[in-house]
Amino acid sequence: MLPGAWGPPLWFPDSRQFLYLATNELWWASVNGEQPRRLGTINVPNGRRVMAAAVHPDGTRLALIAEEPGLLRSEVWVIRNLAR
Repeated sequence: MLPGAWGPPLWFPDSRQFLYLATNELWWASVNGEQPRRLGTINVPNGRRVMAAAVHPDGTRLALIAEEPGLLRSEVWVIRNLAR
């Protein structure tokens, strides 16, 4: 497990790189030992929280499921042009 990360790593299709979420920040890392890179902050409005995420099979998009605590309602967000 990576410091500050929650949940499992989000693997790219090539199985050589992955993303992980730490608090509300998205990070990229590689199995080649490269230094992890912070890609940005995920701002989830109205008290929602990210419950799950997955990298698209083509490796260019990231889907996030955000949920508002106490409600039975979820939203799917897609981040396009995912930096590699």
